[in-house]
Parts: sequence; structure tokens; C-alpha cells
Amino acid sequence: MEPSTFWRDPVWPEEVELQNDLSPSEWILPRLLPWGSGQGTRVASIVPAGFPAYVRVLHPARRTEPDPEVTWRNVDVTWREVADWSGRVYHSGMQFGALSAPIPAVTGPSPFNQDPWEGRLFPNDCHALFSALAKWTTTPDACWLGIWEGWGTFGYPRSMSFTQPEDPEVRRMGTELVEIAASLHSAPRFEHPGRNYLLAKAPCRAVCELGRPPLDVTPSLVWPTDLAWCVGTEIDFDSTLVAASEACAEVLLSDHRLEAVVVQPESRLDIGGDVINPQVGG
Repeated sequence: MEPSTFWRDPVWPEEVELQNDLSPSEWILPRLLPWGSGQGTRVASIVPAGFPAYVRVLHPARRTEPDPEVTWRNVDVTWREVADWSGRVYHSGMQFGALSAPIPAVTGPSPFNQDPWEGRLFPNDCHALFSALAKWTTTPDACWLGIWEGWGTFGYPRSMSFTQPEDPEVRRMGTELVEIAASLHSAPRFEHPGRNYLLAKAPCRAVCELGRPPLDVTPSLVWPTDLAWCVGTEIDFDSTLVAASEACAEVLLSDHRLEAVVVQPESRLDIGGDVINPQVGG
């Protein structure tokens, strides 16, 4: 496939505007619960406390299957399917590593061969989530994106030094990546515990555009100007958190495109948060 058809052109989406004024992000930090020191990482350590409802959107696992047209294809596998196979307990605080470790009586083949992505949403899940959330804000054309500074594709040229320099299209995109990296390096950051973020502004419809190659990035935080909801995709988590109204949460929970469960702001979602399923090797 030609780079121009596989990669976004231009590489950085035009509707995603990097910001120098960080003041739109200042409301979040005072509403975050502390984490660490035996407390683990709680829901409201990632997205702010004070919302009526919280939803955990589970990133699907995947398996590859033969396909007559493209040799093979990826098929999404829900956590529910994994639990049905493994014999573990499906619950709001489950951890995929524990959930996917089969009990001794299991004999059938695993339904997945790829773990859920951490820190990123698959494009179809990202579009499903933000197309739904766009209907629950009065400012769908004005969303704020907190973008973690540490993505490898922000450090070009190291991340793509293995590509074909003789290809003029690759060279052109490589030049653009170098310019993007320089721009991001000099941009201001807002700080949360253990994380630094760039701030950008975009309409809801463009939030997922950073996820196209070669950037392959999901914003770690997204909220609309009217603060109707806040989305957190923590870089070490294989699920995405949404703080919202009860009505909005109900819509997400019933959306067939997403696998979602109710959580509480104090719910612990780090590896020690699953107190029902034993950890691997436990």
C-alpha cells in the first residue's frame, strides 16, 4: 500500500490545534484523587471527581482469522467472551491479565491471540465513543485534548529510521514528522501526577484523527468546553474511563459498539484492583 493512502496526509490533522494557553486544563487537577502509596490508581485519579456517573469502556482483545480476500483479518474479542472461556469472574474491577488466565478445568483454545491495547483505542472504538459523546455536549465543536508527551512517534526520526529513504513520499512525510517533533518539543505542558500533557483543541469529530498512522495516538484526556463529560485513556490501562451524567452513561452502557461497565470514582483499576480473580501465579 502506498504511504499516501495508508498514512494521514497531512500527518498532523488540520482540525487539531496545539495550544499555548493551558488554562482550559486547570479545572481537572484539583478534582483528581491521589494515587499510589497503597491506594492504587482509582478511577478519579485519572478523570475528575464530582460527576454523577462513571463508565469503564473495555478495550477489546483480538484474534486473527483467515480471510479469502486479505489473507487474514482481526476480529474483536470482548472481555465477556474471555471470561466465558477462562472461567474467571466478569466484574467492574477485573484486570485482563487475571481474567484471561484460565482455571485448571479449561481445555478449549483461547478465543484471542492479541491482548487489548494499553493507552490507545482501536479506531472503530474511538469513533464509536466520541460520536456518542458528541450528542451529550452543547459544545461538540470545541473539545480539549490532553496528549501525553511520551509517545514514540513524537520523537521522530528515531521511530521511523528503518523506512525507505529513497521513496520521495516517505521522505516528504519524514520531513513533516521532524517538524512536528520540533513543534511538540517546544510546546508547553500541563502536569498531573506522573504525567505531562500537551494541550490541543479540536471538534469531537476530529478527536480520533491522531490515531491514524504514522502518529497512532489516542489523547489521554478529552473534555468539551461545557465540561459535560471527561474521557481518560491512561497510558498504562487497557480501558478508557468516562465521567459523565447518568443519562449519558446509560447511553454508553447500552451502545452495542462498546463493551462498558459501571465503576465508582473510588474504584481501583490498577493491577491490584481485581480482588476477585487471582493474579497470574497467585
